[in-house]
Amino acid sequence: MTKQNKWLMRGIILLLILTIIWMLYQTSFIFQPVVIIIRAIALPFIVAGVGFYLLRPIIRWAERKGVKRLYSITFMYIVIIGVLITGFFFVRPYLFEQATMMMKEAPEQLAKWERMKLNLSPFLQDIINEAFTMANASVEKMKHRAGAMVPWLLSTMASLVTVPFILFYMLRDERNFWKFIKYLIPQDKRAHIDGVLSEIDETIGDYIRGQITVSFIVGICLFIGYSIIGLDYAAVLAIVAMFTNFIPYLGPFIAVIPALIVALTMSSGMILKVILVTLVVQMIEGNIITPHIMGRNLEIHPLTIIVLLLFAGSLAGVAGVILAVPVYAVIKVIYCHIFEYLQPRINGDKAPSC
Repeated sequence: MTKQNKWLMRGIILLLILTIIWMLYQTSFIFQPVVIIIRAIALPFIVAGVGFYLLRPIIRWAERKGVKRLYSITFMYIVIIGVLITGFFFVRPYLFEQATMMMKEAPEQLAKWERMKLNLSPFLQDIINEAFTMANASVEKMKHRAGAMVPWLLSTMASLVTVPFILFYMLRDERNFWKFIKYLIPQDKRAHIDGVLSEIDETIGDYIRGQITVSFIVGICLFIGYSIIGLDYAAVLAIVAMFTNFIPYLGPFIAVIPALIVALTMSSGMILKVILVTLVVQMIEGNIITPHIMGRNLEIHPLTIIVLLLFAGSLAGVAGVILAVPVYAVIKVIYCHIFEYLQPRINGDKAPSC
């Protein structure tokens, strides 16, 4: 096959893909019932899936030691319930106290902001005024939507109640699920597709476990750093940073904003201390924590991740930002194996490294 023919074939394939996407978009109303069903069951299955990938290594390790799967799952549930009860009685009062104090002191903090604005340049005053305008608009919008939020919160809580049951059956019947999937695959393709599914399974598991571990360690490091420099509401700000750290690259920049706002109401020196703590923690994360825990398994360029986050955020909001990188990693694995499968038919092309 000549080089010109190869590019022609790629162009035709791309045109077909774009045509299929356009047709799906034009007939999207057909899939509306499916979308409603998926939205209803997606949240509990996603949460249970995260728990599944977190607990599965422990369950498998116990099984290799001769412990029956049902016993190890039951033990893990007892441990989790014990940790939640302990956290409720010992950690909750401290966090609740900080959150309550933050809400009580909010008017005083706003008054400090108003006094500080007088000493700033007109340019910075305009930026702060614009930020307050946007914040007030968001609050007003939330007030108008409060009535619609109550049913949504109730349905969300009801769906989350099912998570422990879904997780239990996912852990218990893992082998039966894989057997069912393999049964659906033709015999001659079973070995190859089984390898693809195993790689996808490993990629998702590594990402979830790694990202949660990294975010937890970053939250602890920031809590220690904020406590040392004497920043108010250190625990609450560290928890916010822990959750925003799930967003690759952009998460740390989002997390430092509330910390800087609190620091601004204290002193100019505190601002420098917060920036210093954030830089030190991010250096430790980037050079020590992330490489050792997550490694370089995903092999995704930072610019690609930023583009993915921007696209997924505009398409699906917060959920899209969180799911963008693992979904891309799965698509990359599938693409690599499809390319390897088609490589013998495209002479002279070299498959990308998977």
